[in-house]
Amino acid sequence: MGSELIQRFSNLLVRLLALNFLTLVFCIPVITAGASLTAMHDCLLKVLRRTDDQVGKQFLRSFRSNLKQATLLWLPFLLIFSAALVNTVILLAAPDTLADWVVVPAAAAAITAFLLFQFVMPMQAHFENTPLNILRSAAILAVAYLPRTVLMAVLWIVPVALFWNVTLSWSLIALFGLSVPGYLCARLYDPIFRRLEENQEQEGIEQ
Repeated sequence: MGSELIQRFSNLLVRLLALNFLTLVFCIPVITAGASLTAMHDCLLKVLRRTDDQVGKQFLRSFRSNLKQATLLWLPFLLIFSAALVNTVILLAAPDTLADWVVVPAAAAAITAFLLFQFVMPMQAHFENTPLNILRSAAILAVAYLPRTVLMAVLWIVPVALFWNVTLSWSLIALFGLSVPGYLCARLYDPIFRRLEENQEQEGIEQ
């Protein structure tokens, strides 16, 4: 039993390492980060549910099939996050440069977008729908399961905080900084997705 658990854990680490590498590489152009994160979530959910062991092939397949729509979903978030980053840099360099009427709405928009983003790419990876419906459903889930949403957001913030404050963590973040938080988030949103799948099946039976 113990050796089996060790083997399963080792296999999981290998898959997470491979997924982290692929996700980082395909995120480098920035514009393709949405499709890369979508492909990662697609693979992570399959790893979690043990429905596919070929993470490399599955990642590439999912990246290609989601490239167009995931990019459309990603662009608004990229603009919001970029604006928040620029504001942060300006505030750190010259705190009195920006007025509160600029900082507060920008910060609120960035936080709201970040919370919403926790469900956007996972839903794009797992459910077929239009971009607007994906965003609408993600917003509903983010509010309905707010504690999970916040926890998922925190899981993504931790590697960033470690990167800036703990030098020894850089290598671990480079190896698992995307895939491990993504995997932990998948464990949180998987029960929600299963309920949605059950509802869809029930609606299909009733029709």
